[in-house]
Amino acid sequence: VERHPENVEVEGVKVLRVEGGLFFANDEAVRARVREHAAEEGVKAIVLDAETMAFVDVSAVRTLAELREDLDRAGVRLLFARDIGLVRDVLRRAGDAELAHIYPTIDAAVEAALRDRA
Repeated sequence: VERHPENVEVEGVKVLRVEGGLFFANDEAVRARVREHAAEEGVKAIVLDAETMAFVDVSAVRTLAELREDLDRAGVRLLFARDIGLVRDVLRRAGDAELAHIYPTIDAAVEAALRDRA
């Protein structure tokens, strides 16, 4: 919102963006940052904007799956939006249907989070 004031924050939903690939060297830092936002008061969903995530490795897929499970237990849903084909392919091959479901836009992911919250 700071960079794009035309965007609107939606109560209970945080949109985060990974700038670059997600792999073994940075997956723990990304996990920590997502958890930090998920722990904020009133947060019910985290949307990861994957538009700039050029690649993801197997280690990061495991980290994302564990993160999704941890957030589910805490009552926070993890959703993905705007993927790059390679990322979607790796997530699908991992066999985790929740991770492989990627919304085409951030708005679609936020709307899904709001529907699920109701």
